[in-house]
This record gives sequence, C-alpha cells and structure tokens, in this order.
Amino acid sequence: MSLKKDVQAGIIHAVETVRKTNPMAGYLTNTVTINFVANAQLAVGGSAATVYLPDLKFGIASCPCL
Repeated sequence: MSLKKDVQAGIIHAVETVRKTNPMAGYLTNTVTINFVANAQLAVGGSAATVYLPDLKFGIASCPCL
C-alpha cells in the first residue's frame, strides 16, 4: 500500500473512532479562535470543552468527565 493510501486509511479510521466514542477534549485557546476550534471538534463528532482564561485550565484538566 502506498503512503498516501496509508495516511487516508488512518484518517478515516480516526474520524470513525471519534464519531463512535464522542470524546470530550478540553483545551485552552484564545478568543479569536475559540469558535473555530470548537466547531471543528463538533464537525468530526467530538465534544468541545473550551476555556480561554489561563486560570480555568486547571479546572478543566482536573474534571473527571475528560
């Protein structure tokens, strides 16, 4: 199998896994990209947990739901 086919198969597998498991991914971003990043996660089937204040990153990192 060629490298291109391997990469395509890996991407397809990753997207299918995300859609099946609907993982919640917490991340720290800025106010400019917050909607873009959240919408990208939702588009592939994930759940977004976004913070943009540095002090809140510790709360999201310790959340048992993630």
